[in-house]
Amino acid sequence: MSMVLSVVASASDSHVITALAGFRPRSALTWLPSVHPAPRGEILGSNGRPLRDYNAFVTALTEADAAQLLAAVAPNHCLDGWSYLSRSLDALLSGDLHAARHLSYYAQLRGALSILAFSGIGIFNGLCFAIDANGRRSNLYSGRRSPGTHVAAWQALEAWGDEPAQAARFMNAIQFGGASLFDSVQAIWPSSTAISLVSQIVDAWGVDLKSGVRDHDARNISSYNPHQLNPHTCSAVDAAEFVQHVWSVLEPVSGGDYVLLDRHLLRRLLQQVHQTVEPPGTPFSAGAIFARHANLAPRVAGLASRDFLSSVVEPDDLPLLAKAQVYSSGNAIGMISRAVLLLRVATGITRSALKDAGFLLENDALGWLEATGVDRGFWPSGSASRPQFAELWDDVALALDDLGRIIVQVPPDRHSMSALLGMSSRYLGQCERAFMWGLGT
Repeated sequence: MSMVLSVVASASDSHVITALAGFRPRSALTWLPSVHPAPRGEILGSNGRPLRDYNAFVTALTEADAAQLLAAVAPNHCLDGWSYLSRSLDALLSGDLHAARHLSYYAQLRGALSILAFSGIGIFNGLCFAIDANGRRSNLYSGRRSPGTHVAAWQALEAWGDEPAQAARFMNAIQFGGASLFDSVQAIWPSSTAISLVSQIVDAWGVDLKSGVRDHDARNISSYNPHQLNPHTCSAVDAAEFVQHVWSVLEPVSGGDYVLLDRHLLRRLLQQVHQTVEPPGTPFSAGAIFARHANLAPRVAGLASRDFLSSVVEPDDLPLLAKAQVYSSGNAIGMISRAVLLLRVATGITRSALKDAGFLLENDALGWLEATGVDRGFWPSGSASRPQFAELWDDVALALDDLGRIIVQVPPDRHSMSALLGMSSRYLGQCERAFMWGLGT
């Protein structure tokens, strides 16, 4: 693990961002030319199987090829993570908890791979490397064979969370109310060393970087063991209420912010820092959060009041955050909750990277996302009336209205719920919409 940590510490996004800039505003199918050694995002040997020999990899791909590869896979891993989350919610509503668990795990894994790739860290099948600020590559597992993708991804993400140099990426990439997390922390504690508290900061955001290993074990049960011999159930009403809650915290505000979720996550972050830098036992209402609230950016202060950030009002966490801390028996709802939080982080980093690469976000991202929008039925092929990304919420809002009416009926069991939902059930399993509006404008 020490080798992984040292290599992760050397990783840089600079060459990845430079390569990403060359992709705007084109379809993802053209991002890597056919002459690229890994045109479909997979590093293969001459036998067509995954390349595992690091020296052979260095020979087969130039440094520029490797940076271009990470630039191509990073945003697509994030998009694919939201697709897995979509299918997981479908499975939850359908009563297939094992499929929900299996798919939510892969949503988490793709979110992790996206964060790492944007940070200059490539996790492939038996081949793991990092790119530094000079474009040089290093083997995460020098002197020994790389483990499988799952083990390597969670080890690398845990190392990423423990590395102060990566804290700046996290805290500057995630925006709330038009200000970065770093800006908000600095507004309250101008001389704070919070940037060095990355592992606590990420944990404060509800993203347990060690959870991937536990969830991998639960995924194995659902993926390989007989489902009927390993019962895992959730009532129709509980499933529907959870899906309703997930969408409520992802509702776009002001062009694409996840305001309801983010204001609670910001409070967690500030309170974590408070407990680290303020005298022991100081109440939130008697510390810097309360006293210096006016120093926050105006929109941040308007969305998250002094009393809210100090837990004087609305003291309870969102149910999603509480459920994300439930690990018992590979609880599917807990796994889905952790997937939502990890993908929210990955989406913030994706948005920041696209902006750094010169993308005009929605306008330039459309070339990349057009095929997904058409394939998922979000808009017609070639339509001149394609909605703005934030308008993709409208179909979900109507579906949630239908779901809310159904929940209060008695029963509803899954048979009656399915019959009453009709087309609305389709919209409730289209989380790729949330990814699109999360890119903002």
